[in-house]
Amino acid sequence: MRASIDLLLQRSLLLDLETGADGAVHKIGAIRDGREFRRQGAFDLNRALSDLQDFAGDAELIVGHNLLGHDLPTLRSLAPALGLLGRRIIDTLYLSPLAFPRNPYHRLVKDYKLVRDSVADPVADCRLAAQILGEQFDELAGRVSAGEADLIGVFQFCFRGATLLDDNPTGGDGLAAVFRLLSGDLPTVMGVRDTLLARWQGRACASA
Repeated sequence: MRASIDLLLQRSLLLDLETGADGAVHKIGAIRDGREFRRQGAFDLNRALSDLQDFAGDAELIVGHNLLGHDLPTLRSLAPALGLLGRRIIDTLYLSPLAFPRNPYHRLVKDYKLVRDSVADPVADCRLAAQILGEQFDELAGRVSAGEADLIGVFQFCFRGATLLDDNPTGGDGLAAVFRLLSGDLPTVMGVRDTLLARWQGRACASA
């Protein structure tokens, strides 16, 4: 099953921005199918974003950590017409509490931020995000093997088409794609209802 997430990463752009207190972009890092993209120091932002768009090519998804809360809002404020903003998003920050409910922070994440070996290296952060996604996927796959495929299906149902993830219009569909790899077909509304009622039985008031 791990091969499926590796294939998904091959179809994705890994992305990370480094910004200052003023919101200006100081560094851009990306990885696409093993190739690296870097912009740092003195660079023209408009040209850099155009180059990034070209670098992304036909990537179907954008993968990163806290994309929905940081990187994409930054890009949207600076370049609202950037084509990348229409791609589906996989934000590992959103997956952490679902993959690790007893410890919402992955071992490489602390206080919503990545735990780095180097200082502010966006390409290294892209690699960390890919590693985190792989480990989150492995954890969720283990729960499927343990008989929790129905719950994974609920996660897919909840994220599919979700549009209110930090105002990103495709924020939910990329996350739903991860759960689809694990649970298969999208469950029906009644299927989700039955799953939740079964899981809540004895844990919540049935009449309130």
